[in-house]
Amino acid sequence: MDAEPFIDDFKTIDLPAPANSAAADAARLVTASGKAALATLDAANGHPYVSLVTVGLDEAGRPLMLLSQLARQTKNLDADARASLLFEPVFNPAASDPLAGARVTLIGRVHAIASDDPGLTSARERFLARHPDAAMYAGFSDFRFFRLELATAHFIGGFGRIVEVSAPALAAAIIASAIKGAV
Repeated sequence: MDAEPFIDDFKTIDLPAPANSAAADAARLVTASGKAALATLDAANGHPYVSLVTVGLDEAGRPLMLLSQLARQTKNLDADARASLLFEPVFNPAASDPLAGARVTLIGRVHAIASDDPGLTSARERFLARHPDAAMYAGFSDFRFFRLELATAHFIGGFGRIVEVSAPALAAAIIASAIKGAV
């Protein structure tokens, strides 16, 4: 398989995404990781606030999180749903330059999944399948499931490979990864 040609910064990837595309590479990062850095806007002062969260994926490839209503990031999301999730590979201390590696930021709005949402049961099952230890607190009254509605993704595949990936292209690539058993 030939290597992907050089891609100009901020080029949008449209469907269908080939297996060696930025969308497929971004999907591999998202599906391989059970955690991400969640960036929200602080409700108290408007500054960026970042926290570590565990992440699952729903059947449409959208990120799921289980958050406590007591947590700062949840209070921030209740005030302003704009957020982003940064996924990166597992840290490799032998890597000489971590900035040379791949990462993807998913940008969109995060909303709680309502108790009457028909997708809540599936979201709960899929999240707990990925994070079985979370079952211990998933039933607590202060915890809710949240879903990121993706607007765009910003993929960096190393120096010189920076690509905006459309929401439909990333979702399709994540679903394709799930079909192959990656999720």
